[in-house]
Amino acid sequence: MIGAKRQGHVGWLPVAIVISAFIHVKAFLVLPRTLCQFAGTAAWLLPLIAAFVNVLVLLALASLLRDYSRRSLPDIAGSLGGKPAQFLFGFFYSGYFLIFYALQLRIFGEFVLSTFLPETPLGVVLISMVLLNLYLCYEGLENVSRTMMILFPFLLVIYLFALTSAAAIGTFDHLSPWLGYGLMHTLGAGLAVTSLYNQLFLYGFIAPLFRGQRQLHRSMMVALGFAAAVMIFSQIVFQMSFTIRAAQQMGFPLYQIARLVQFGTFFQRIDPLFIFIWLIIITIGLAMGIYTSALVLAQGIKAPDFRPYLFPLAVIALCIAYVPQRTVDATAINDRLAVWLQVPFYGALIALFIWNRLLHRLPGRKKAAPLRLSDNGSGTAFSGQKKIKLRNRRSH
Repeated sequence: MIGAKRQGHVGWLPVAIVISAFIHVKAFLVLPRTLCQFAGTAAWLLPLIAAFVNVLVLLALASLLRDYSRRSLPDIAGSLGGKPAQFLFGFFYSGYFLIFYALQLRIFGEFVLSTFLPETPLGVVLISMVLLNLYLCYEGLENVSRTMMILFPFLLVIYLFALTSAAAIGTFDHLSPWLGYGLMHTLGAGLAVTSLYNQLFLYGFIAPLFRGQRQLHRSMMVALGFAAAVMIFSQIVFQMSFTIRAAQQMGFPLYQIARLVQFGTFFQRIDPLFIFIWLIIITIGLAMGIYTSALVLAQGIKAPDFRPYLFPLAVIALCIAYVPQRTVDATAINDRLAVWLQVPFYGALIALFIWNRLLHRLPGRKKAAPLRLSDNGSGTAFSGQKKIKLRNRRSH
């Protein structure tokens, strides 16, 4: 696209933090309650089990990206299966992240109406959030990650302070029995919620923005480790604060934890500060959702810039957000899709990985061309030889 703004390289730590915020959108809404419904008192083990599974997935993803010089996943699919495979790959993942964005947007809107602005129309809340998301992600990942890095120390201190204060008044016995409904049931539930960290797949689409394979791999593991640690700690504090029956029926669990903390006369409650960081993380996480959908779609159809697709996808997301009639319906749809769509979601990557391994065994297979960023940093790779030929033609 003529006039597209260039995106520079990104740092491994800012990207790891912003993707962790992307993961925690669901945790700040209804995920802790859903995990309690899945595994009872062993719900805090589910993020740990899912994290171990995702380590293997990230290793496969890193190996695939290394073999193709950090080209994007749709580009790799196009190299292995042609243009139809690239289009289908990009269309599926773009649609997945768009649906995720729309459902989380609806749940967020219902929370705002039920907690802060009961007289405000739902459309005003949703449209306001969408416009803010578009503003944040229009300049690309580098802009969002730098914004998050500025706010991160303040957000982390308040968040940990709220959780540790709630843990101090919690009851440790609420975590027993430790294995919930049994060992095999807990392991099965952990595998069923492997998609807890599916936002880590964003690394497969932003790999061209990293300076090297080492920075990419480091950012992947830091994002997974940090997200898993915070999610496990949050789940433990939530279960310590309420009985398992109450936890399985509670709406917006982490906000309810913050409301329990009181410090006396002058500084009575911490939930106003918690709401501040809650809104920031939700806003940045939702912005990453619409950004990912537009970026993957642009890579799937080989478009030079993702920005023209932001507004149309945002309109589609608003339409999807109005499909569920109630918050309960939106939550139920989100939980079902998270379980059932994770099979094709992870299966597509595994298929690419196996396909690539088989092709590596073929004699005479050429190594992938080195990566060069396109004008918009969306991950389109051009070989150095093609650029030299193009310059020679222009000079003649």
